[in-house]
Amino acid sequence: MTKEMFLSKLLAVAILAVAFQSFAAESDFFKNVPDKGIKLSSDKLYPQGRIFPFSGYSPHERDYKKLLASGFTALGPVYGKFDGFLKTCDKLKVKCLYQVQPYVDGKKLTKKEHLYEDEYKPKWDAIMASIKGIVTMNASNQNIAWWTLAPEELRYWQKNEYTYLKKAVKAIHDADPQKRPVYMYSPGHRTGKALSKVTKYLDIIGKGCYTNYSSQKKSRIWVRWTMEQELAAIKISGRKNVVPILLPEMFQEPKAEEVKMISKWVRHDNYLGLISGAKGVLIFSLWPRKKFPSHSIYLDAFCKVASEINGKPALGQVFLFGQVQKDLKLAIVSGPKTANCKVRIRKIKTFTYPSISFANIAYKKERYLIAVNSTEKNIKTEFSGFPVKIASFNAFNGKAAANPVKGKLKLKFGPYEVIALKFKEK
Repeated sequence: MTKEMFLSKLLAVAILAVAFQSFAAESDFFKNVPDKGIKLSSDKLYPQGRIFPFSGYSPHERDYKKLLASGFTALGPVYGKFDGFLKTCDKLKVKCLYQVQPYVDGKKLTKKEHLYEDEYKPKWDAIMASIKGIVTMNASNQNIAWWTLAPEELRYWQKNEYTYLKKAVKAIHDADPQKRPVYMYSPGHRTGKALSKVTKYLDIIGKGCYTNYSSQKKSRIWVRWTMEQELAAIKISGRKNVVPILLPEMFQEPKAEEVKMISKWVRHDNYLGLISGAKGVLIFSLWPRKKFPSHSIYLDAFCKVASEINGKPALGQVFLFGQVQKDLKLAIVSGPKTANCKVRIRKIKTFTYPSISFANIAYKKERYLIAVNSTEKNIKTEFSGFPVKIASFNAFNGKAAANPVKGKLKLKFGPYEVIALKFKEK
């Protein structure tokens, strides 16, 4: 064999190898990804079932019908009148997030009166008996999906509060044959390290993500930082089965000229939280408080998201049971490349992220791309890594969308815009 013939054959083999790799890559793009939640109950809230958790604190009775019709899969928790609220949930046939509020000597247990000073001696037996009594009385109710612990915002550096957390969660689990998860609200400034202290004992964690209230109105990428703290807390705690959820804001009236931004804010914050790892949404709060005329505008915006998560688009199933992939690449063609937020952790620190955050998720035989612009600017992008034979659809409404060309897809984002695409093999 001459040298020329050898090189020719070598080149042919190389071309075949590249072609085979390309074919393998294309076939892998739409491989059937096993549903991670296939064995979970279809009529229970995650993490015990397949239903995506979408709820809100303190719902008003006038809004019940609208909430449930849109895609809210649970109601609550509420502060007070717990049993009456549970009866309402039973009547509505909706899952309830039930607040466990113990009493001591006929008084509601509070941090200030019963747990504040380390030298104070809490009546642990009485407190735990109260908790077990509450749980035992309601344990047979199938509409209770999660137990939520009161008082909230327990501080790990306060000995009595931290002891209460450990004892209370154990008491709830001991009294509940169904071992339903326990959740407690944590404040928005907690870092992953601080949050990990309570994550050691809770089953569901969430810290306030009140973007406007927390002075992050113009730096909404803070939602991503918030979810990163929850994920870090889970990793530090070593408890892989803990569920992180998003707690978006619905209680502060914006300036008159900003009301038009509410829908964009809500969509941005919810979807950025979801693509950043949230496995549920719990809004604070649904109550139509005074001096909050934009309540109905916020409510409509959250209902719209709920309909996409738990309605026909069923994006909640993708976020819960899909598998994140890393075969798509993003390039910013024009517009800001980064977005940042400033957070006080002893001193002010700046956290910088890509201006466009995205999730690339395989679910069953389909692929999803959900991307969020966290800036007030228009941005042009190009995503690459797609196979040649591919069909694109708007994941929100199912309508056909522009297909990638030669493995690349150009997308334009408006300020705070969310784009969701579903891809199928042609």
